[in-house]
Amino acid sequence: MPPSARQSRLFSAFQPDEHLPRIKSFAPAVRTQLMEAVQRTLDYVLTARTPDLVGPLAGQVASLKKQSETDRAGLIERVAYSQAGFTA
Repeated sequence: MPPSARQSRLFSAFQPDEHLPRIKSFAPAVRTQLMEAVQRTLDYVLTARTPDLVGPLAGQVASLKKQSETDRAGLIERVAYSQAGFTA
């Protein structure tokens, strides 16, 4: 039984040769956006003086600051790919 027009369109959407260039450019672009977002958040956490960051979370902020001074790129990488976020 030949495929219907709808089935043909559906399967053609998954042809790797056609979409491979878009897929390859998508992953690095999203990774770059993720790393930039983590950097902005880290900068905020390390510089903001909100009651939470100065009070109950001060120990964690101090730990992040120390880690950032020794290996900022590694810290950003770990935070970007962990579900725990900055509290890891």
